[in-house]
Amino acid sequence: MISVYHSPLDDRIFYKEALTLQRAGHAVSMICRSDENGVMYDMGGSKAINKPGEDKCTLEGVTTYAIKTPTTIIDKLLKKVLLGSFYKNYVSKAVEIDADIYHAHEPESFYLGLLITKQNGAKLVYDAHEAFSGGTLKERWLRFRYFSQIQYLVAMNDLYRRQYHSKNNNVKSVTIYNAAIQSLFAANVKAPEENLQKITFVHEGAILFNRGLKNMLEAFKRVNKRHPDTRLLFIGQAKGEEKEYIDAFVKTNYLKDVIKVSGWLDFDKVPEKLKCCSVGLIAFETSAFSFAGPPIKYFNYTAAGLAIIDLNMPETSRLINKYNNGVIVTNRTANALAEAMCTLVEDPSILASYQTNSVEAFKTLNWETEGEKLLKFYENTLLFKATK
Repeated sequence: MISVYHSPLDDRIFYKEALTLQRAGHAVSMICRSDENGVMYDMGGSKAINKPGEDKCTLEGVTTYAIKTPTTIIDKLLKKVLLGSFYKNYVSKAVEIDADIYHAHEPESFYLGLLITKQNGAKLVYDAHEAFSGGTLKERWLRFRYFSQIQYLVAMNDLYRRQYHSKNNNVKSVTIYNAAIQSLFAANVKAPEENLQKITFVHEGAILFNRGLKNMLEAFKRVNKRHPDTRLLFIGQAKGEEKEYIDAFVKTNYLKDVIKVSGWLDFDKVPEKLKCCSVGLIAFETSAFSFAGPPIKYFNYTAAGLAIIDLNMPETSRLINKYNNGVIVTNRTANALAEAMCTLVEDPSILASYQTNSVEAFKTLNWETEGEKLLKFYENTLLFKATK
């Protein structure tokens, strides 16, 4: 696994893909960027994974190598144009590891993968976490310039997969959803009736304005005015302007007792919080996310047996329609979202039906099923079998 911007403990990269491959008998290692002191962090950015000066560590049997972020002004500038010590050290370490397959997770690590595999003849997989047209100017340029060279593609949804195929018809690909892990959630899935005493809406993941923060807060204010017993929980860490906005909104509207922010939670602690909730919110704000999804939160909500409200992201809406486990709101306004939320509060039978359907969906829509696709892709397409 090679990555430039993701944490070594990224949900998809480590807990799902790397550990699935490792437990199936593959020898898996990761190369990740560290800070200027050589320290790598968890996804919350606050818990160190290794010690300063420790250039590698082992995480559940997966050896993880740290490549230091450039420290000099010259090297920082060179990195912006894909040159300098960072790239040299990264490629050198990857070639030294001498893997049979390099599995890249961003356009930049895909570019590094091309440099690596040209030296050792290994195979290169690109894991598309984003749409072909998305990302920074640098990422879009890398795709335009180099992605005709993609041989193997793992896509997070069918829309991404079709986009990349339109640029390279010869790519061999598979869609693998970022579904929840059964062993983490199974014990936490509850009977729907346990949710009906006090309705808690939840948003899990990055707490950002472009994830619909303002709409969710305004919608909940309207819902709570009609139904004072309702609650809103944000599972995640609010920072900067978003934190200031939440704090001011809660104070101004006297909602301190009913709106809560959990702070950063470790990967295995999220199910415990979700099991106390009733309805999961997906409120991406603009059409810029129209190719995105289904986000991890959709799969986590399903795993926890929640009803779901989605602001019309095509891939997420397709799954909601397939499994009938939520409401699709086509109008991206606080009022439209509030009305959908009130519908579930005011009709317990509809709420219970969606929750039951999420429980049922999780029997097939889980990482154990998706992980099998990854293993088959490695064995049947990459022609690489596990050693045990």
